[in-house]
Parts: sequence; C-alpha cells; structure tokens
Amino acid sequence: MEPQSKMKSKFIYALAIVINVLFLTGCQTTVLDQEDLPIEPLHAVYAIDMADEQAVVKQADYVFVAKVKTRGEVEYDEENFPSTVYQVDILHNLKGKLKREEKIIKSGGISREGDKLMLFEHDRLPQKEKLYLFIAYKQTDGGVLVSGANSTLAIEASNNATIKDDKTYQLYDKAVRKTGIH
Repeated sequence: MEPQSKMKSKFIYALAIVINVLFLTGCQTTVLDQEDLPIEPLHAVYAIDMADEQAVVKQADYVFVAKVKTRGEVEYDEENFPSTVYQVDILHNLKGKLKREEKIIKSGGISREGDKLMLFEHDRLPQKEKLYLFIAYKQTDGGVLVSGANSTLAIEASNNATIKDDKTYQLYDKAVRKTGIH
C-alpha cells in the first residue's frame, strides 16, 4: 500500500470511529431521577381516617423515625404497581421494635415505563440522607411495608438529638402513648 493510501485509510477509520461514538452518545436516553418525574396520584379507600394520628398508630405494627441510606430496586406487582426498596437506619422506635438497620418496602415508585411516579394521594417517596417518621406494617414474609397516605412524614431535625423537638415526632409520639401500645 502506498503511504498516501495508508493515511487515507487511517483517516477514514478514525472518522468512522468518531461518527460511531457521536451516533451512540446521541442515541442514549437520559434517565431521569425520580424527583424529575410527574406524579400520578392514586386514590385509595381506607378503613380508618388516615389524618387521625391515634387511629393510624393503633392500626400500624411499627412507627419509627429513620434516616434513608439507599434507594434500591423497584418491584412491580401483577397490576404493575411499583414498590421501592429502601435501606434505612432506625433512630427511634415509637411502636414496635425494629433493628438498627432495616430494609423497608415503600408502596409507590417509578412506573414500569419509567415516565412517572406512581404514589397514593397524600404520600411521598423518601429521599436519601433525609429523616422521616414511617408508619409501617409487618408482612407475612417478615418484611416491613410502608404504604398509604401519611405513611412517610418528613422530620425536620439536624441530628438525632433534635428529632424529639420536631412537631411531627411529638404528635405521633403522643398518639402512640395514648394508645398504650408500644
């Protein structure tokens, strides 16, 4: 092969690589974080008044404050409703006894199509490194399910020592004490 022909081949080869890289990066879809997705609120009918803290804690198996460590996989039931797995550090058990580190299943999450968040009305998905008061239910397989309106409530505290100063904590702590079930 002639030197000029070799150079031309190398140039065409390099150009082909550049075009492929540009094509492949241009074809990638951007994965949105869950906070960027629109929310599809789902209506549910409850047997109790979910705004009545005492009724809620009486029905629940667990009431606890935890810091969210990680958000894991999303699982889908037979009707394609999502549930999101979280790893949390339990800071205060108000009702029931959970170990320090716990995996919880939160009803709701990113739809199977990845285009929206599916959540019950008056509910939220927790964010990593934030504190929440969780209302939860023991599952037959031993899992911990957090589900429904007002089941995940933000706690405004800068550290473990100031959690008890939070109004939401105080409200639910009082409700748990009134039920007499700890």
